[in-house]
Amino acid sequence: MEADLSVMEIPPPEGCEWESIDDLFQRASDDLEVGQLIQQPGFGLFEAMSAIEIMDPKMDGGVGAEGVYTLEEARKLKLIPDKLTPPQVLGIIDRLLACEVAWLSGYSIAQTLYTCLYMHDVATIPNPALRAYATILLKTCELVRHLVTAADVYEEEDFISSLYGQKIHIETDASYLAQAEAELSAQIKKEKEASDGGGKGKAKATTPALSTEALSCEAILTRLRFRANLYTILKEMEKPHCAGINTAQRLLKTAQAQLQSMKNTVALGRGQVPTGVFDPKICRRMPSVPPRTIDIMEPEEAVRMFDKMVSDLQFACTVVDYTTKGKKSAITSTTPGGGKKGHNVSGGAGKGGEEDVPVEVVENAGNLALLQEYLYLFSARHADVISRSRLYIMCYHQHKILGARTLVTALQEDMKQFPIPPDIVNHPLVAPFLEHTGKVVNHTIKMFAYNRARQRRKLAHLFVEWGGILAEAEKLDNLIRTQKQAKKQHEEEFFSFWVSSWVIGQCFPLMSQFLLLGFELEIYNPVEYPMVFWYLEFLLSTETKHHVQIIAATKRVTGYSTTHGIFFSSLHLTRVLYLPLLLLSLSLSLSLTLSLSLSLSLSLSLSL
Repeated sequence: MEADLSVMEIPPPEGCEWESIDDLFQRASDDLEVGQLIQQPGFGLFEAMSAIEIMDPKMDGGVGAEGVYTLEEARKLKLIPDKLTPPQVLGIIDRLLACEVAWLSGYSIAQTLYTCLYMHDVATIPNPALRAYATILLKTCELVRHLVTAADVYEEEDFISSLYGQKIHIETDASYLAQAEAELSAQIKKEKEASDGGGKGKAKATTPALSTEALSCEAILTRLRFRANLYTILKEMEKPHCAGINTAQRLLKTAQAQLQSMKNTVALGRGQVPTGVFDPKICRRMPSVPPRTIDIMEPEEAVRMFDKMVSDLQFACTVVDYTTKGKKSAITSTTPGGGKKGHNVSGGAGKGGEEDVPVEVVENAGNLALLQEYLYLFSARHADVISRSRLYIMCYHQHKILGARTLVTALQEDMKQFPIPPDIVNHPLVAPFLEHTGKVVNHTIKMFAYNRARQRRKLAHLFVEWGGILAEAEKLDNLIRTQKQAKKQHEEEFFSFWVSSWVIGQCFPLMSQFLLLGFELEIYNPVEYPMVFWYLEFLLSTETKHHVQIIAATKRVTGYSTTHGIFFSSLHLTRVLYLPLLLLSLSLSLSLTLSLSLSLSLSLSLSL
């Protein structure tokens, strides 16, 4: 150990000196029998499972740290360059892009972004463009971490919020970005003039090919603008009442075009990253960081992942239109282009383009049935943790749906559209019940923001909560019926369980989702398919009969009918019309499999 310390040249704390304790530990271990352990009284199974075995290279970060240097040490030893060429800067940026995707995929920030030595001290990066990119990258990471932890719809496989002692907060203004863009633009102009041969006013038959340096500078400029756009998009989507959605949609279109350009220029930076700039073992020099290294994806794959993220954020921006006007308007709506490219890293909206969403439009949104339908569709996209977190906070913030309509108001409107007679919805006993139900509805909305594997487990817990709500609803129905009987104003005896029927109607789609997720997650055995198919058919037919009965009962009591409610939603019709076709195709494939197995067994028996 003493030799290892001298090789690593780790200085002791001020006023202290290293002292070897190898001999003490060796003599203590010689006195122990096999199976004996020196331990504290509170040392139990959990501590034993989470303990670090000293000198094990897979667990002990200090082992195998020879030749691993910090940024200061690498500069003293001239292991990283003082000056960077444009292709080298482009290669580093693309590598950082891949590391960022790895961080957003569930790895720690210390094992991904901080494997780049430059990220340990951004202010000392020698290249202005790379320094600007790293700065806005850290600001974006800080914003993303705050967003994801605030939404709290992630699990350990989605995102690691711990920074392991690293600092991502950086105080700076937006001038660094404008300065970097100006220097890159000037360098591009200089390279173009050089490629023209320096002649002015000379007509050229063909456009001269730009040098690799100029092409790399243009690619770096595109990446800088994309990074600034992404930061501004997330800031715009933070605005209350979804006020920044239109600006975010315009910037997302710009980001898509920038990503397409990034795809076409990835090859310029391939193989250009200087040796020593990235060190996967640097985590062995960081305190409390797991010493293992991870495989980072290729830049092309990282760009595709960001393209998927931008697409998911675009879909998330349609939540107001969807819950206000319905599916067709939301999916096919477009926002006008034009205006300046918004990359205001201070968080302001870009100039030009459309105005922010009026508050009155948002207040008219929040139809609970349409919101539930929208969440089903968004969940099926398998979105990343940023898009899922952003959507959940947009759907429910300031204790309101879309920040504008309280849950009680949204639930009352949903009950009327179910349909439930207005005198039942407006009964004084219903409002306290809906306040309690609103908490479970919020948990249901939040459930759709988790990843698909976790949704099924969350649904199992939600069924318990909805079961408690159903029991309360049945008691409430009895109380309302008793009060009306006392006043001799009770409705006809053929139907009186209005509130509990509405609660059951909320549970049907969740039960179907629970079963369908089992197919997607491949947790059913083929022998279980007939049972699951039967249960799905039973749920859909029961749900249809349930809504028909409620509509008929409401018409009999109030004298009018309605075509609102989830029974007539496009999602329900899709489930009713197309799910039987899915079940039929799966049944045919299962029958074919069983037939082949039977034929094979028969042929084997005959051969024997």
